[in-house]
Amino acid sequence: MVSGIYTTGFSDYDTIAKRFRKSAILPYEFNGGVYALPETQTFQVMFYRSDILEELGLNPPKTWNELFVLLGRLQKKNMTIFMPPSVLTRTLRMKSMRKFWKNTEHYVN
Repeated sequence: MVSGIYTTGFSDYDTIAKRFRKSAILPYEFNGGVYALPETQTFQVMFYRSDILEELGLNPPKTWNELFVLLGRLQKKNMTIFMPPSVLTRTLRMKSMRKFWKNTEHYVN
């Protein structure tokens, strides 16, 4: 049995919980209660040089696929983008897993 106060018992829990993604709260859930709230939450933001994109006749990407196409065009001009390794690794892994599951769904009942 877990002892302690669970956060869902506070009257303003729903208001505060809306500040976080569900996935950020999930690790703190147990037996129907939430026993903590995240101290921090990270999210990815992209900054870009609009003057460079304009000079090259490119638009800011809106999807990961557009970003990878943009990267190829930038690399032809000896430029690149910076992505923290964890973001790039996670993105490539997600793309690989989607492709894997798409190609193996006929094996899964």
